[in-house]
Amino acid sequence: MIDNPRRVKDLIKSLAKGDSGKAQLLQRRYAMERFLERMAESEYRQNLVLKGGMLVTSMLDGRRAHAFGHQLHLPLDA
Repeated sequence: MIDNPRRVKDLIKSLAKGDSGKAQLLQRRYAMERFLERMAESEYRQNLVLKGGMLVTSMLDGRRAHAFGHQLHLPLDA
């Protein structure tokens, strides 16, 4: 994992090879993957349920997937 935002941006720029659309797609994919990684490492990971195929869809066919559903399971006695 790259922990420096500047290095991430430089890597994306290098991979996109001047194609701004591809750069935007790579940046969006990186953001989604990091978000999911952080959720998976969260102390609340057992209380989270992700719905939909946002990341899977974007990786399989490159279509934009803006719909994102989530559900929290919290104790009612709080």
